[in-house]
Amino acid sequence: MPTANSDTVRFGAFEADLRSGELRKDGIKVKLEGQPFQVLAALLERPGQLVPREELQKQLWPDETFVDFEQGINAAVKRLRLALEDSADQPRFIETLPRRGYRFIGRVESGAQPPQAEEGQRKPAEEPFSLTTPTPEAALRRRVTAHRQIVLIGLSAMTAVVLLLSAFNLHSWRDRLLGRPAEGEITSIAVLPLENLTGDPEQQYLVDGMTEALITELGKISALRVISRTSAMAFKDSKKPLPEIARQLGVDAVLEGAVARNGDRVRVTARVMHLSQERILLSQSYERDLREISALQSEIVLVVADEIRVKLLKQEQARLGSVRPVNPRAYEEFLRGRYLQAKMNPEDMRKALSYFQHALEIDPTYAPAYIGIVDAYTIGGGFQMGVSLKEGVAKMKEAAHKAVELDDTTAAAHYAMAKVKYYEWDLPGAEKEFQLALELNPGDAQVRRHYGHFLIAMRRHTDSIREMQHALALDPLSPLLTTEVGWTYYYARQYPEAIKQSQKALEMERDFPYAKVLLGESYWLQGQYEESLRSGWPGPYLPEGNRRAKEIYERAGAQAVMRWLIEDDEQRIARGEPLAARTLNHLAAGYAELGDRERAFACLEKAYQEHDPWLPMDMAAPRFDPLRSDPRFQNLLRRIGLPR
Repeated sequence: MPTANSDTVRFGAFEADLRSGELRKDGIKVKLEGQPFQVLAALLERPGQLVPREELQKQLWPDETFVDFEQGINAAVKRLRLALEDSADQPRFIETLPRRGYRFIGRVESGAQPPQAEEGQRKPAEEPFSLTTPTPEAALRRRVTAHRQIVLIGLSAMTAVVLLLSAFNLHSWRDRLLGRPAEGEITSIAVLPLENLTGDPEQQYLVDGMTEALITELGKISALRVISRTSAMAFKDSKKPLPEIARQLGVDAVLEGAVARNGDRVRVTARVMHLSQERILLSQSYERDLREISALQSEIVLVVADEIRVKLLKQEQARLGSVRPVNPRAYEEFLRGRYLQAKMNPEDMRKALSYFQHALEIDPTYAPAYIGIVDAYTIGGGFQMGVSLKEGVAKMKEAAHKAVELDDTTAAAHYAMAKVKYYEWDLPGAEKEFQLALELNPGDAQVRRHYGHFLIAMRRHTDSIREMQHALALDPLSPLLTTEVGWTYYYARQYPEAIKQSQKALEMERDFPYAKVLLGESYWLQGQYEESLRSGWPGPYLPEGNRRAKEIYERAGAQAVMRWLIEDDEQRIARGEPLAARTLNHLAAGYAELGDRERAFACLEKAYQEHDPWLPMDMAAPRFDPLRSDPRFQNLLRRIGLPR
């Protein structure tokens, strides 16, 4: 049991230096300071005994401190358990006695010789131990703050206030009462691609996977805008200065770092920089076994959130603190699949699918692999995976249900289920799942993008524009999302805005096909046929389409071009091309524009019978406006479950 003269307490592989406020594991410093360490110190003073919650409250937060104690103590204990690699369900060190307090249950030894402190970190021998002893940096900030206030209120009174507020800054009370400028607040951050220090280029899948995981975990914080993977990855191997990167992404802070590996041990070095203040807020290394990779990621995110002083809701703290061990081999197979999936081409998509399936052979309970399967069929479509569209949707459904069954606490699982329900035309169910996914991870740009598609189908155009703009704010360098914002304007019949967005996307990527189609469509529906043809319409998906359309337009006009496009669609259907189901919708829209209602409704009815998953959104397209008042169109909307 530690005594009054014991500065170091050893338990398991850990050593706690109560004088310096440092925790080490196997001689390596573990990031733990402030209130979590104070809780540990209080428990180590009375190992095996109950330490009441009320006693901890008095030690950590004096009577004059205004704070949500329940939230504060829970967060401190959660951080402590993460550092000790402990579990609330099966504790090795920290036991919870519900509604009473906590007890240290590990075996302790006192009087161990602590490892030598690193240069610049050694505490003066004469410094007395105190639960509220600040770090040298905190003490310096305290002295500077006190000095600035002297001219206003007198030395003795201000010293007491500053000492109190500097030591206990929960919920930013110190900053508020001392008048810290609001412009220093951090509300947005970018996680830049982590550097590969494994010594093996083949390990890039692990490094990129860690980058994506940190983005995902930080995205769960509603008070923080976190830049999405696509925009962040644009700066991979970039030599641009951090302020320039921050300006392009529109963020207050950046997290950069590196990943190293030795066998199944992974070390992540993270550094957070506040750009406007040009100072480093955090520079620390974290190391865990691959099996505990989820705990490592959670620890980094909780520390970052604490350092940048972003407000966490109680449920967000719980989600970020919820970690599960993983099978290292299944985890690596999943990451290999994700790495290939990000390349967005059919061959790599099929390879990615095989990695997800192999991960499930290793561990059938690994839910992320099922989500990877859903994404493979969503992105690649059934035909790229070697199955029909109908079979692809069936495989998506099976995988999504399994993912939710295994873990219904993740945004990714509910997002997968939302896509399945949308494709099945269960529109109320789809919206419920989209909203659940956004509640669990408000910073997921792809969820917002597909929710925007859903809102287009429901003809809630103001809402769809808002969601897509929110997605773009999370992924500002994405030509895809820039174009998607344009499509929401297109469906809202705001063609000038759609044209502006498509032009912005083409500035990002000169020949981006999706944007070229939007630009041409928008010009065409405004009656600016020559502008549409000059923009490349109806290409780029139709080989030689633009050249042929120009020839027909010059000879016979706009309606002749539409008749030619209809003939081309009919030939594609006759050839049985993979996109024939959606081609029916395009064909119906062409007939509608030419005034041939009977053929238009025949195509729509066939698409309905084939249960085309794109039909709900296509029905909202402007080209169907000539049919919208027809009772047959209204009846079709009713049968699908769309608003009339």
